[in-house]
Amino acid sequence: GHDDHPGGAGGGADDGGAGDRRPVHSGQDSVSAVMEPVELMGKAAAVAVTAALCGAVLRRGAPELALLLSLAAGVWILLAAWDGLRETARLMEELALLAGLDRGVVEPVLKTVVLSVVTRLTSEVCRSAGEGGIASFVETAGTVLALAAALPLVRGVVEMMAEMLI
Repeated sequence: GHDDHPGGAGGGADDGGAGDRRPVHSGQDSVSAVMEPVELMGKAAAVAVTAALCGAVLRRGAPELALLLSLAAGVWILLAAWDGLRETARLMEELALLAGLDRGVVEPVLKTVVLSVVTRLTSEVCRSAGEGGIASFVETAGTVLALAAALPLVRGVVEMMAEMLI
């Protein structure tokens, strides 16, 4: 295997930073594919709980530091999950090609998912900082932008239905 995908071998001196990945042997690919995300979520949960407990202590004396800790933990968790998002996007594109779908069908779905995640995270950070009004504006903007991102998909469906009727 290669180090640039989840089933790849790792741990060598020239593995491009994948030193914490274990070598995968034949017959182990499906187990590794399941365990890697589970292990990663375990680490993310540990970081989240630790940050939440430390944040609760910090919030009494230095609420701004508690917010910074929360943001730092959130960024770490998102970066840890980035490979999973990339692999999911890659798989969706591969399945779309196999199904004979145009990339224009998959792209709006991916954009909408990303907008949804960014909107939710941003609004929660605003709420944690005590800015519920800004959080509401972020949610409204996210909704409008998600609809705008989905318009090419809606247009494609309408065009396909028009062709079927003619």
